[in-house]
Amino acid sequence: MKRLLPLSTLVIAIVSSVGGCDRHHEAPPILPGAKGHFYEKIAQPPGGVDVVNVDVVARVEDVTHAQPQPPTTSRVLQAGTGSRFLIVVDFNKKPVGDCSMEIYSSTGKVEWFHARTLSIDNVSKKCWGSWMGQGKDTFPDGPYQARLKIGKDEVLRINWHIGDPKP
Repeated sequence: MKRLLPLSTLVIAIVSSVGGCDRHHEAPPILPGAKGHFYEKIAQPPGGVDVVNVDVVARVEDVTHAQPQPPTTSRVLQAGTGSRFLIVVDFNKKPVGDCSMEIYSSTGKVEWFHARTLSIDNVSKKCWGSWMGQGKDTFPDGPYQARLKIGKDEVLRINWHIGDPKP
């Protein structure tokens, strides 16, 4: 019996040290906010789909579906922007697969309750997706990033800042 006591003590020590590791929590992301590209294509969506324009606005009235523009260097929403802001992504045609959007702040993933709409122009076959927040909360000032997935693949990152982007 004397030999089992040290062995069981060793097993308990190993389990405690593994259980104490914090491997399942991601470090908060470092986000470029208004200091980085407004959007960046991470991967080519499947089926010949291409992102042609992106916008993030505080109000629906501010949405434009202008001609495709190169990524701008910043997008700043005013301090006190509520969670009802809108993200719009214009595609050359309907994406193949489900589109989903996640929002991150400098503290990690943000719980953002939103409605998603996918609209198709029957003449040009162009498509745009819109993600509109449904809450009444105000988002804290700071950098934000939206990550668009089509299916399981991340294809686009959108960066913006709420409030004054100066340190």
